[in-house]
Amino acid sequence: MRRGDMETLRRGLRAIVEEAEGLQRPHVRDDGVAWTCIVVMLACALPAHRWMEARRDAHQAARVLLSGVTALEPSMPRRAPTVPQDAPPLIAVVNRSASEHGLALGDFRPDGEARLRVALRAGDFDAVLRWLARVEEQHGVRVVSLDVRPTDVPGRVDAMLTLEREGEVP
Repeated sequence: MRRGDMETLRRGLRAIVEEAEGLQRPHVRDDGVAWTCIVVMLACALPAHRWMEARRDAHQAARVLLSGVTALEPSMPRRAPTVPQDAPPLIAVVNRSASEHGLALGDFRPDGEARLRVALRAGDFDAVLRWLARVEEQHGVRVVSLDVRPTDVPGRVDAMLTLEREGEVP
């Protein structure tokens, strides 16, 4: 090989190396941009996905509650018994009947003269439905308002209820 050919070969190789190095740099920057985009998407998409899952679970719990109440409706009496004069206070009736169904109630607050607001924490959903049907059937206590939210444990719910005993003056 002649000296001139060797020099041409070196220049050619240098040009190839420089071109290869030039091609690699933009890819590194593109990868950095790609990783940045992925991180940003995950930072935004994951919380939104979790929020949507929570809304879907709450919606499903509401549908299950509605179907459970609808299924219990035929067995519920149409007319609650009249409250006798010597009947125990509403708070005692509610607390005793809930504990008979394995439910732990807390934060009892009177809501007027004949209503009671009650908080239920991590109660079994089916037990809550059975309890509400039974307390209405036996004691004439009906649900005025109900706010149910699923917990992290499947089948368990937190609820805020306003109860009223029929036959008492509101």
